[in-house]
Amino acid sequence: MPRLRGFRDFVAFIDWVSDGRYLRGSMSAMSVWKYFVRGAAIVAALLVVVGSAIAVHVFRTWDRHWDAPLPAIHASADPEVIRRGEYLVRGPAHCAACHTSNDRDRAAADNGEFPPLSGGRAFRADPLGVIYSKNLTPDPETGIGRYSDGQIARMLRWSVRPDGKASVQLLMPFANLSESDLTAIISYLRAQPAVRNPVPENQFTLIGKVVKSFAPVFQPRNTIEPVARTPEMAPTVERGKYLARTVANCVGCHTKRDPISFAAVSAEFSGGAEMEPASRPARTRRSGS
Repeated sequence: MPRLRGFRDFVAFIDWVSDGRYLRGSMSAMSVWKYFVRGAAIVAALLVVVGSAIAVHVFRTWDRHWDAPLPAIHASADPEVIRRGEYLVRGPAHCAACHTSNDRDRAAADNGEFPPLSGGRAFRADPLGVIYSKNLTPDPETGIGRYSDGQIARMLRWSVRPDGKASVQLLMPFANLSESDLTAIISYLRAQPAVRNPVPENQFTLIGKVVKSFAPVFQPRNTIEPVARTPEMAPTVERGKYLARTVANCVGCHTKRDPISFAAVSAEFSGGAEMEPASRPARTRRSGS
């Protein structure tokens, strides 16, 4: 048997094995064995190369920084603008559903109260990891007081966090908000009382890092189509579409999705997505309804 001292010795070993020098039997048996071993060696080598390439890609991209424009949005101190932001944040956008710290505050929000949007709620996304909602109060150390209006607007528009890393598109459905509504939301968030609440960083498993490197939902948006003006508050299809797709994100929760990539696997608004604590009912229209 050849002594293995390097790659060339490894090749010689494969030839030694594939030549069947230690195998007793017919020539046809040795020929089959020869091709089998060589084929297995080639497959193994390809797997190592491909696996190494994937590992390098994941290491370099799973938590990479992205370039995205900073929208020219500036918070306003106008009481009417702030009231509009309050309506959006506390109403159809239901920010309190995720950005409260505990179930008590979430229940209070459901009952019409205004608990602080101090974040810290943990969302388990097995087997990907844990995502923590962020502190939306203007605290200068743990909340949005650290960021510019443009950075917050970029997060909502492009799903790019203030540090340049990508968020989860599905959780940031606000890309197509009108400029006036985006301004109102940021204005209201700035006007809240500051609450200091350090929030842990998101935690991703190895599987989560691989998925985050490849799944589009973990990457910034490529294009956005903001509405030119906010639809009037009237019972119109235009207004309903704006709320269901852009403000309230009904389509995000009421559509069944792949548990790994979060890609839609059923018709939009057809329900079936597993939620906490219970599944959302379907909201498709039936004949005669």
